[in-house]
Amino acid sequence: MLERLMAMAGRALWRRAVPAGLLMALALLLTYSVDQAGWVSGVAWGPGAWLALAGGAALAASRWRGRWALLYAAALIASGAAELVGHVLPNLEGPSSAPDAWVLNLHLRALTLGQRLGGWWAALAAGRPVSDTGLFVALLAVVLWGAVAWLAWCTLRRRQALAACLPAALILAVNTHLGGQPWQAVLVFMILALAQIIYVTYRGQNADWDRRGVDYPDSLGIDWGTAAIGLTMSIGLLSATGPLLATPHSWQVLGDALATSRQQVADTAGQLFTGVRPPSGGVPAPVARTPDLGRIGSGLDQSPDTLMWVTLNEPGPDAYPGAPAPAQHYWRSGVFVTYTGTGWQALSLAAGGAAPPDDSAPSHTTLRQHFEIVAVHGQAQFAANRPISATSGAQVVGDQADSDTTLLAGPASAYSVTSWIMQASLAGLRADRSDYASAIRAAYLQLPGSLPPRVAGLAAEIANGAANPYDKAVRLQDYLRRTYKYQLDVPPPPAGRDAVDYFLYEAPGGYCVYYASAMAVMLRTLGVPARVATGYAMGEYDNGRRAYRVTGTASHAWVEVYFPTYGWVEFEPTPSQATFDRPAGAADAAATLAATPPPAAASLPRWLVVLLAAAVMVLAVAGWAAWQIAARRQPPTPRQQVLRLYGRMRAALAWAGLGAPGSLTPDEYLQVRTDDLAARPALLAAMAEATDLYREAAYSRHPVSATRALGAQRLWQAARLARVRLAARRLLPGRRREKK
Repeated sequence: MLERLMAMAGRALWRRAVPAGLLMALALLLTYSVDQAGWVSGVAWGPGAWLALAGGAALAASRWRGRWALLYAAALIASGAAELVGHVLPNLEGPSSAPDAWVLNLHLRALTLGQRLGGWWAALAAGRPVSDTGLFVALLAVVLWGAVAWLAWCTLRRRQALAACLPAALILAVNTHLGGQPWQAVLVFMILALAQIIYVTYRGQNADWDRRGVDYPDSLGIDWGTAAIGLTMSIGLLSATGPLLATPHSWQVLGDALATSRQQVADTAGQLFTGVRPPSGGVPAPVARTPDLGRIGSGLDQSPDTLMWVTLNEPGPDAYPGAPAPAQHYWRSGVFVTYTGTGWQALSLAAGGAAPPDDSAPSHTTLRQHFEIVAVHGQAQFAANRPISATSGAQVVGDQADSDTTLLAGPASAYSVTSWIMQASLAGLRADRSDYASAIRAAYLQLPGSLPPRVAGLAAEIANGAANPYDKAVRLQDYLRRTYKYQLDVPPPPAGRDAVDYFLYEAPGGYCVYYASAMAVMLRTLGVPARVATGYAMGEYDNGRRAYRVTGTASHAWVEVYFPTYGWVEFEPTPSQATFDRPAGAADAAATLAATPPPAAASLPRWLVVLLAAAVMVLAVAGWAAWQIAARRQPPTPRQQVLRLYGRMRAALAWAGLGAPGSLTPDEYLQVRTDDLAARPALLAAMAEATDLYREAAYSRHPVSATRALGAQRLWQAARLARVRLAARRLLPGRRREKK
């Protein structure tokens, strides 16, 4: 008795608890991922999801047809979304629990919800942002709860687990990507979905066997369960370890593409659904951190995250065959003037301090840039050299005492800016005068009294024999580049020590802040005005976007030297970056931007190339594996050939309109269809021979003759024309009406 009860409990567990548990786990993963994304605070998605799951299961158990069940579920889900947004149903408790007050509250809340719907429609029709987050909540509720209800209904009613899991899997993947969440939930969902597919397939096979009266062992469920668990774990392990087999560069490119799409969706959500929090998923957003010059030695940002994209109005590298190398630009955001011995103090600029550029000045050109900053940046904005104008959200600020110094500041993350770029020749810089204005001398020749004298002595030794400020700057630049080791993990200067002196004499190495500080200070000891600028290096050019991708590793500091005729000119003392290339002209000539090259052939984005290459590799490996399996596989026996032939024959005849219930034996099926095939003797002969051989192969212990098996296949092939005519009769409407 106990064994019988245990067997009944085991069957009930296998038939009821397993599918219910898998459905609940899949719905839980989906709702948990949406909850963690935190699109709108204070919204609980779980209760509605559980009701949708229960409703889908109830509809699956009912006798409603699919279209009516769909309409009913859609109405319930829409009502639930309206209740979630508008709280239409008042509380049954409290002072307003009287019937008349309850009805009045119901009317008022329904009226309020209607007004909200009208406001949404008016905003969308006018193209304005929807400031009410209720629209987003309602749409997400309909999509989420609809996927959960479909998961239960399609699994339990239609027995199609793959089609049931696809909508929920798509929502989970999109939410995980946009929310920046770990992909473990998607992996677990795939494993559970695979287990559900295997279980539903097994139960469907059992039901078919029971309907046809085919006997099967009771332990078959255990065998299927063991195989399903092993297959599920294997696929899950393969999915978890798959990323480890890819190259870091491929995943970086793919990550950049995904990060860009995530930012675009976040921007759309911010414009269309004002108040909806952009997805973060607990992953901190990248921050634009330029080098900290307040205290030299504070470290340098080396994050690989993409911070911004910069598009220029000049051709990129390798834009067309024979294209010249593009000019080097730095994206400046800060200028540092006063050296304290331990760091630098930034120049304070104000709006309205920027003077208009002097068009009569030699060797200048304009550079138009478009910035898309995807990182947190506050009021700091970036531009090349000397910005002169910008679009809304970005403002040019300058120094009243120095009209050549301008920066960009503002809240905009996407803006366009036009900069004035100096392009002086080497001859022009060498021939420039050195009569600096008093304001320039006061600000850019400043040095602390604590600066050790040996710094000035070393600078004089390096620049000995240089006849002009430009040659002095080049000698110092080259000396620093070839003498000191570039090192990111250099220890900070000891307390009380001058940072430049420490770098020049004791530090094991340094990075851009040390190099730029040393060159600027040494130039000042020689009477040449200099300062340190911070921002980002040019970045890596992306052929797919036709823009420069700037990451945290491009965070940089460099030197700007003042020339009265040309203004501030960049120099690069850090050996990790290339020096600025300037034309060696005998006379100064105005430079212009290169002419626009002929349009190059369109190239695929790198991430798409990587994906295509991976797909080709996977197909190649799969083809090789299939070839190996086919080479080792034994040819089918005559018995197997007969069984397969009979199955193909029954399927083809059923498609042609000559199907039959599965309860009919092969002989009964032949007897029923003999009259239908009397006009097609070739097809009838092939069917009779296949039926006779099937009976022998399925129920007899004697081996099937290979000659007869081959003959049956030839008969079936010879009846090909008869099969085509039979199928055509089923498809032609006139023939169907004649038959009726």
